[in-house]
Amino acid sequence: MLASVPRSTLTSPANRIPTVSFCGVLADPQLYDDKIIRIRAVFTRGGEDWVAIYCPGCSTDKNLLKPDYDDSFDRLTPPSIRRRFGYSDVTLAVTLIGKLDAKYLHFQIIRAERADLLSKTQSSPWRLPKVLKRRNPC
Repeated sequence: MLASVPRSTLTSPANRIPTVSFCGVLADPQLYDDKIIRIRAVFTRGGEDWVAIYCPGCSTDKNLLKPDYDDSFDRLTPPSIRRRFGYSDVTLAVTLIGKLDAKYLHFQIIRAERADLLSKTQSSPWRLPKVLKRRNPC
């Protein structure tokens, strides 16, 4: 895990976090390796065994990001948003700040800024209904 990230790192105007398209991250993960970035994507969990971050427009079963939680996640994410990540079966439209590990396609979530409920079930990119794909441009 990363060392705990100070809140000022994420909120100070001098430390603006770049927003990167999820498909851009997948196209060139080395460019974002070990950097703190903001992404918009879909987060899905299916029980305790399956969890992933993806974009319906560019993800396949070979390039899903595996999320991990930074020590700062609980402190920096508002409780109303943080609760949604605890559901055992859920699909969320998310905006996340975190650090990418390009080698293993892991995304260390430091803070969730948004987590809108798309479905109360787990949905992989190839099974997400078209209406939900349109609701989450990433």
